[in-house]
Amino acid sequence: MYLPKFKSAETVKRYTFKGHTAVFLRNLVAVGTVEYRFALMVYADGEGEACYCVASEVNGMARELGGGSHFLGVFEEDSHVNYGSSDQWADEEKFLHRALGLASGKFGSPLS
Repeated sequence: MYLPKFKSAETVKRYTFKGHTAVFLRNLVAVGTVEYRFALMVYADGEGEACYCVASEVNGMARELGGGSHFLGVFEEDSHVNYGSSDQWADEEKFLHRALGLASGKFGSPLS
């Protein structure tokens, strides 16, 4: 599974879906060169590795090339889909709203 990896992160909140749990993270320190601001990691019940992730990825070239400060990326199975760059993905509430919307589209509405 292709997912971002973190050395450390702050768990902000957990959400329960039918058969899955999502964990919202911030203050991320990533393994590797890509920087992340936030991530919503989704785990199938009983599994130790996430099966889905929505992440706010820092756009390190925004000043030089333009575009928003962060990309919205979705990781699942062996793929990574970039939903474009925007400054709004640096905002915790806006990111979380969009990330939960994407997760709900795949796993159903959160139960809590």
